[in-house]
Amino acid sequence: MTKEEYLEYWKSMSHDELMVRARLYIDRIAAQAAEIEQLKSENAYLRYFHSYADFGPADDDVRRSIDTAYVAAGNTIPDGWRDDEDEM
Repeated sequence: MTKEEYLEYWKSMSHDELMVRARLYIDRIAAQAAEIEQLKSENAYLRYFHSYADFGPADDDVRRSIDTAYVAAGNTIPDGWRDDEDEM
């Protein structure tokens, strides 16, 4: 749909239809904002845990094993999360 077609579509709606659509969009934005806040909280916890987790004498081996398993599962370790980056 072109921009012009999209605008015509919106112009063709009644006031009530526009209000319903607006409420739906506002609800969707609010849900996405709540999800973003949840993800921010999870990220903050993971950063805290990653910084302070200590697996004792096997710490390097455990962290390397976790990274290896994560990558083997088809994931990519995000920038800033690899333990070997801390040493650079």
